[in-house]
Formats: sequence, structure tokens, C-alpha cells
Amino acid sequence: MKSHIVMFLGLLAGVIILDAAILQKEYTPGQKVRLQLTSVQNDTDSLEFKVFSAGQTLAGFATPMSTLDLIDTDKQGVDLAYKDTLVVKCSKGSYLPVFLKDGHKASGQAPTGYDGPYYISMWLPRPHVSDSSKLHIRYAVKKGKIGKVGLKIGMKGDYRLVAHENVQFLS
Repeated sequence: MKSHIVMFLGLLAGVIILDAAILQKEYTPGQKVRLQLTSVQNDTDSLEFKVFSAGQTLAGFATPMSTLDLIDTDKQGVDLAYKDTLVVKCSKGSYLPVFLKDGHKASGQAPTGYDGPYYISMWLPRPHVSDSSKLHIRYAVKKGKIGKVGLKIGMKGDYRLVAHENVQFLS
């Protein structure tokens, strides 16, 4: 009986150690989360935007002619985790919502000292559209780091990604 208990406890300890190793591996920078949205710059005169992270969690408001800083004491930005969709919706005005999703590895070579290349997708106006309707932007991230990007909303309803830190957009 004692040998069965010892064997069970040994097996349980092995499972706990294995689970801990798996959990730690998931959160290694550059793996599951390669990018974070750290700001939304709203250059419109009168429109307001809401930023929703994956699961429709409200991350903040971008008021007219201002920049929403998504870095605070608790967070370093909104994670753009692989396959999660981030949404920026116009809450006061008629601009279409923009959807952002981090994608797979892209073709080509990453610059020295960078991982990738990968691609991020942007599209309008619905959450589910064909890949041909999406804009795919290639990027590389500094090895062992998480890239910081911003979204700029122009006066005419145009949306642009801006590289802030540890990320390089590729042609």
C-alpha cells in the first residue's frame, strides 16, 4: 500500500512539474504574444472610438483629437495574441470598425536580431471576411521581446499601424 502511495505521489509531482513547464513555455516573449497595442491615436474632429480586446473586453476610449495610451501601471498594452481578434469600433460617428489579428509566420527572412517574419491582418467592416478582403502586414520582432505597435485613425477614416518598439514592418 505504501509503495502505491509513494508511486502515486511521485507521478503527481511529475505531472505538476510538467504542467508548470508547459505553462511557463506558453508565456515566453515572442511565442504566443508577439505584439501589443499600446496606443490609439484619434485624429478625427468629432468621432469617438472604443477599443475591445479578445472576448469583447473594453480596453479604452479614444476621444477626438487625442491619443489613448493603453500602457498603465497594471498593463503594458493590449495583447494581440495569436488568433485573437482586437476590434476598434466607432462609438460616436459613422466610421466602420477595424479588426486586427496576429497571424502565422510569413514568407521571407527576418533582419538580423529579429524573429519572424510574421504577419498581422487588418480588415473592415465585419468580424468574419475572406482572407482576400484583409490587408496583411509583414513584420519582425526583436528576439526575446514583445513588439509594441499603435493604431492611427486618420481624418478620412483611414487606419494605420505604427511601429513603436521592438518591431519592424517589412515590405
